[in-house]
Amino acid sequence: RSLRLLGGEKGLFDIPEIALTPAGQSRRVVAMDGLLLLGFGPRTGSAIEQLAKRLHPGITLRAETQ
Repeated sequence: RSLRLLGGEKGLFDIPEIALTPAGQSRRVVAMDGLLLLGFGPRTGSAIEQLAKRLHPGITLRAETQ
């Protein structure tokens, strides 16, 4: 929702402070449900797994190999 309020990825990368970061310079962003990432509860493990897979495509997590 917040990314949408900024005007999407273009709006995000138009913010000077964001544009100066490595993510802004390479125009790469991972958008996820903010509440999923901020809360600590039963979905925390799933949130970590989703983020890891988005940041590192092709990653094999230990739980997947057992």
